[in-house]
Amino acid sequence: MKNHYKYDEYTDGSEEYLFEIFKNIKNISSYPTELQRYIKDWPTQYHLSYKRTNLLEGIKELFNNNWKVLELGGGTGILTHWLGDFFQKVDVVEGSYKRAKIIRERLKGKKNVDVIVDDIRTIDFSEKYNLILLVGVLEYVPYFSDTGDYSETCRIFLNKLTEYLKEDGFLLVAMENKLGAKYFAGCPEDHTGEIFYSLMGYPEHAPITFSKNEIENLLIKAGYEEITFYHLFPDYKFPVLFLRDDFYIYEVEPSGWLRGNFEDYSKKRLFLYPDVLLIDAFSKARLLQYFSNSFLILCTKKRGQIDRLKTNWIIKKFWNPLNIRPEFHHTVSLIKEGDKFLIERMPLKGNIYDIDLGDFRFQLTKSDEFKHGSPFLIEIYRDIMKKDYLGALTNKMLFVHNELLKRYDTYTKDNYGYPLIKGEAIDFTIWNLLKSDNTLIFFDKKWQSKNPLSSDFILFRSLFYLYQDIYPFLNVDCESFVITIINSIFPFYNKDRYLKNLTLENTFQNSISLIKNHRKNTQNFIDIPDTVVRNLGEYKLKELQNELNSIYRSRGWRALSFYYKIRDKIFRILKNL
Repeated sequence: MKNHYKYDEYTDGSEEYLFEIFKNIKNISSYPTELQRYIKDWPTQYHLSYKRTNLLEGIKELFNNNWKVLELGGGTGILTHWLGDFFQKVDVVEGSYKRAKIIRERLKGKKNVDVIVDDIRTIDFSEKYNLILLVGVLEYVPYFSDTGDYSETCRIFLNKLTEYLKEDGFLLVAMENKLGAKYFAGCPEDHTGEIFYSLMGYPEHAPITFSKNEIENLLIKAGYEEITFYHLFPDYKFPVLFLRDDFYIYEVEPSGWLRGNFEDYSKKRLFLYPDVLLIDAFSKARLLQYFSNSFLILCTKKRGQIDRLKTNWIIKKFWNPLNIRPEFHHTVSLIKEGDKFLIERMPLKGNIYDIDLGDFRFQLTKSDEFKHGSPFLIEIYRDIMKKDYLGALTNKMLFVHNELLKRYDTYTKDNYGYPLIKGEAIDFTIWNLLKSDNTLIFFDKKWQSKNPLSSDFILFRSLFYLYQDIYPFLNVDCESFVITIINSIFPFYNKDRYLKNLTLENTFQNSISLIKNHRKNTQNFIDIPDTVVRNLGEYKLKELQNELNSIYRSRGWRALSFYYKIRDKIFRILKNL
């Protein structure tokens, strides 16, 4: 590790904890699922989550292993580790000495990675690189500058980097979009934690981001001749969905590739409207490329290189949720071939497409033709915003149930009178359905149950996870929400049956999880929802439950509960006006 100077301006307080972790672990992978158990808060999630590597994994087809790479602003090294495993030679510059030590400890034994402590704005290099990375860095360049002309400061910095790029080398920039959809939907600006801050043009001194046109013009002025944008959701930090900047994406309704609400890491967001409905509106207006949450930008200083900057896919989605065993992690890519769209699926770990799980089975189809239709989930989200949302959802779920029986009925019933359907329909859920000519298309069938399942369980799965996606816009708890709707289809559906469905769902989730969930009741959402249990793991769950119990017993909690009851009454009155 080369120490040109000491610069500890930017740290977040997690450095000592992280250094101890890496000091005591011998072998760490570049896809570090083994580090999940050490995540305890937002900073450690940022530095340890394997989902950070999606950013580079998503476009690795554009890279060559024999490249020399320069990473500016290495943080604590999670991307550096990926780079060190993939490329022949990597230089990483980090301004914080504490963080540089963490990188070196994390990558101990890697001879092809040099860690340099220096100021990325002033350091000079004696060689040229095939790839230079600025991931979450450009927005801080003007913040630490004395000049008030932020754009010019960034232009000068970006222009300087052309000196260190080989003639056909790539510059990679990843940053938030100043006009990101999540900011319109109520998420605070990522750097300041203030609502609408970037939309107002950063009234106070702060790290800054740019709109698509602004950053594109900046790169052109800095000497970059070819530029390609990739649009990332929920953001570049933990990207799940990649959209290549291509008008073909509008032929396949990109909003259908998203679910739920964008995560706000500051926990201060306003829930103004469902995020996916906003994305759908931008998509229908063919404006989504201007309002994506984050950009991944590839550019070169040499003309005629544009094809080298483009992947063969136009959409790529990662399926690697926290706490899911890595052998199930995979990507789904949409590829245009002639006048057709094809779907390709590829495991992230190994090359396993078929896994036996006892009562369940995982079977990933390598490729098939893309099926056109309107995302059924978008209709469901719109129903949520209706005054009579329970009635609207009941009609939708009755339609789903009828279609389910038409295709998968075994023509038998369980001991309680519920129809039994074939186990291959376990994922016949609202997020896996398209609608075309009033017919449902089931497009994702990777999970199967070897045993027949009751049809109410399939409805339960749709509604249980729908609630967790959309609960800020509802005025009812999860248990009541699910029971009320299914009870309209099966009048004898009750709390006992709800808990039976919940137990079966936990059994299924535990068969694919790294950390098992032994909870037997998620009666109310505030009791810690199942998704939170899976993300936190048991090591943190007990601690949080004790804290919640302590809060529930306090007078302050009773006062806060009273406040929320009054607030919810006001919201219901306003909603019905």
